[in-house]
Amino acid sequence: MRRLMVLLTAVALALCIVGTVPAGATTAADTLLDVRFGDHGSYERAVLDLGVGENPAQLVPYYEWNRIAGDTVLRVQLPSVDSTMTSGGDAIGRTISRYYTVRAMDGKHLFVDLVLEEDAGPVTVFYMGYPARIVVDVPTGGANSSRLPAAGERAVIMRPRTNFDVGPDEITVKGYARPFEGQGDWRIKNSAGKVVREGSYKTTDWSTTWGRYRFTAEYPDSMSGRRGVLQVGENSARDGRFEGVSVPLDFE
Repeated sequence: MRRLMVLLTAVALALCIVGTVPAGATTAADTLLDVRFGDHGSYERAVLDLGVGENPAQLVPYYEWNRIAGDTVLRVQLPSVDSTMTSGGDAIGRTISRYYTVRAMDGKHLFVDLVLEEDAGPVTVFYMGYPARIVVDVPTGGANSSRLPAAGERAVIMRPRTNFDVGPDEITVKGYARPFEGQGDWRIKNSAGKVVREGSYKTTDWSTTWGRYRFTAEYPDSMSGRRGVLQVGENSARDGRFEGVSVPLDFE
């Protein structure tokens, strides 16, 4: 009888434990719920809140991070996350200027880019569970002289940066944008403001978050050894006017 009571008590305890497991405790996070920022004096903190659907996840999924584009961008890859409740916005601005949530080139998972100020020092990245969070601490005090990305309301050019030497003959252009239906336009203008080459590009998303793009833009021989401007964006459906962001360049 005693053994039976002990067994029943153990079963009841196990059921209680199972019944109180928080939602998302054993399910990989699939949603970015929010990106929050805090000023901690000597550093700025960014917190990526992860969820299962609209509920906070409990366990942090596999993720990767690295600094790119002249060390002025910190990218957090989230392979299990394919939806988001935030697509970007301003940070506090002491060491992190903005953030963007972007659909990766595979068209599936998302990553978050934190755009760092030029003097941002070495970063610290760690995670916390229950609820699931990825934390990024960015101090000031570096000696980074890299130029920040050219950013507009619906287009960002990660590469090339302002006043880069590009060529010969072509430019590899990378960034993210939100053109209508994921179809955008680019063009190259000479120093007189004349369009000397133009084309189109596609993004991996446009409606729910930023879409990534990458394309090669060829330019005519008349631009070699001269200055000009690369523009990325889209032609307005209303009046055909070009809307986007510009980067001045030196063409080899």
